[in-house]
Amino acid sequence: MQSTTNETFEFFDKSKDGFISASELCEVMQSIGLKTTETKAAQMIKNHFPSNNTGKLNNEEYAILMSGNLKVRDTFNMIDANRDGMITFDELSRVLIALGTSEDLQTMFEDADANNDGFITFEEFKSLMTKIGM
Repeated sequence: MQSTTNETFEFFDKSKDGFISASELCEVMQSIGLKTTETKAAQMIKNHFPSNNTGKLNNEEYAILMSGNLKVRDTFNMIDANRDGMITFDELSRVLIALGTSEDLQTMFEDADANNDGFITFEEFKSLMTKIGM
């Protein structure tokens, strides 16, 4: 995952200054289907990294933010695009492809969907996050 995170960091670091600005973070969020503003992205940086006085994310901070170290519920809600409380295969695929994963998405989805109903509930998602150490 670290190399994927490094690759996405480099891709979204449009200014090539070694940091992800609020504007660039806004682009990251929009690429995974989250409607946000540069102001909200700046606030996210400030909220998650209060000692960061630059308003930009370095590679390590970006990796933390993108690794799922955000609250599990926030991560679930980020993926659940239509906010129906369930993650569909399309919703999960959209996010993982945007983040540059090379995993077998169908297998990953089927593994997470414990009751095989075609949806990942919050409880199933939480279980998956625990299994993978997030």
